[in-house]
Amino acid sequence: MDVFEKEPVSADNPLLKMENVILAPHALGWTDELFMGCWAQIIKQISRILQGEIPEGVVNPEVLENQHLLDKLKALKIQGRE
Repeated sequence: MDVFEKEPVSADNPLLKMENVILAPHALGWTDELFMGCWAQIIKQISRILQGEIPEGVVNPEVLENQHLLDKLKALKIQGRE
C-alpha cells in the first residue's frame, strides 16, 4: 500500500502490525529507471523535431501550422513540415 488518508502514517496504525501488508511511501515509484526513461523520451522528441519530424503525442496538432512556430524553427535552421 502506498496511499493513505493521512500521511505520514501514525505509529499506531494497525496496518503496520500486519505481516501480509507492505507499506511504502507514495513516491516509491520515482526510481532512477523512471527518470532515465523520461529523459530518453525527451531526447527522442527533440531529435524528431531537429529532423523536421512531428513529435509523438502532439495534443494540439494545429500548432504545427502556426507561422510563429515555423518562424522559430526556421531561425533555428530546423526544417518544419512541408
